[in-house]
Amino acid sequence: MKVLRWLDRNFERVIMAFFLAMIAIMMFIDVVGRYLLQHSPLFAQELARYSMITVCFLGIPYGIRYNAHISAEILPELLPKLKPFFVLASDIGMFVFGYILITAGVSKIQMLQASGQVSIATGLPMYVMYMILEIGWILCLLRIIQKYILKIFFKSEFSLDELDRKRNLDIDVE
Repeated sequence: MKVLRWLDRNFERVIMAFFLAMIAIMMFIDVVGRYLLQHSPLFAQELARYSMITVCFLGIPYGIRYNAHISAEILPELLPKLKPFFVLASDIGMFVFGYILITAGVSKIQMLQASGQVSIATGLPMYVMYMILEIGWILCLLRIIQKYILKIFFKSEFSLDELDRKRNLDIDVE
């Protein structure tokens, strides 16, 4: 249970931190190569680009987990009694959008895998790069489901660790 709590709190955060560090390292290599060697290594630019995409698509479920994603607030502010409806409509819309992107992405990944296309500089299979998008949207759907499980079964707007703090439960179940 302790591992699940840690993953719930830190999964996206740790991976995003790793890829942000990767961006900084690759950009440093690119700048050093450009100014000292008069040659910009293509692999550094490509890995930085793919790292940025990874950070972006893991930021979506991270924002959902902490209820910090961008949303239009004008209607809920004007009609506060309907705010739960707007939040639900937003989450349903995001869920449907994510599902559509996942199903479309699966066929794209299969097509890329069959074609054998690889990235120019690193030689990595392109379907691996596209799987980053799928993983991000799958995590997005899981976080939306988690949000409503917590809301329905635990009557909470918070995460599992917040529930533990509220109940003063610090029990490790092995």
